[in-house]
Amino acid sequence: MASFKEFMVPINLLLNESVWQTNTQEYAKYFIPIGDRGYNSQSSTTGVTRNGIMFFTQVHQDDIGCWDTSKPYTRAHLGKFHNLENSNLIQFPNDLKVDKEKDQNVWLISNRLPIFLYSNLDYGEVNFRILKANVNKIIRNSVCNPDNNYNNTSKSAFVLIEEGQCY
Repeated sequence: MASFKEFMVPINLLLNESVWQTNTQEYAKYFIPIGDRGYNSQSSTTGVTRNGIMFFTQVHQDDIGCWDTSKPYTRAHLGKFHNLENSNLIQFPNDLKVDKEKDQNVWLISNRLPIFLYSNLDYGEVNFRILKANVNKIIRNSVCNPDNNYNNTSKSAFVLIEEGQCY
């Protein structure tokens, strides 16, 4: 499932298994919409760093985005990352994780599922990628950096995302 919208919900509600066995509609009111990312901005997964930076996939834009959760959830506070050296590096980003290392990284799995669904994969090309980027490096000059005081004018940060090997 992918959505344009972002919601917040108390963690104790999610962790309470008995809530989900009956009367689930009764608890729908606790899922509060906090904003949306706009047209063609569906996200299928998110990951949050220890200091509250949320990363999310941008499935239709072949990209990832970020948000400093200490700021309001508005489009002006959402950052996007583009790889200018290789625009084909991220294709259909479908999974994302933030690791627990001391110096955290964001990991992304990218594949060519849309090509597979509507055509044939070319096995002479790279069809699956595992990408890794250091969190502090990629948010350094972005609206997602908690140390930056942006006036909501900067919406994108251009960074390099490293490609790993997948066998």
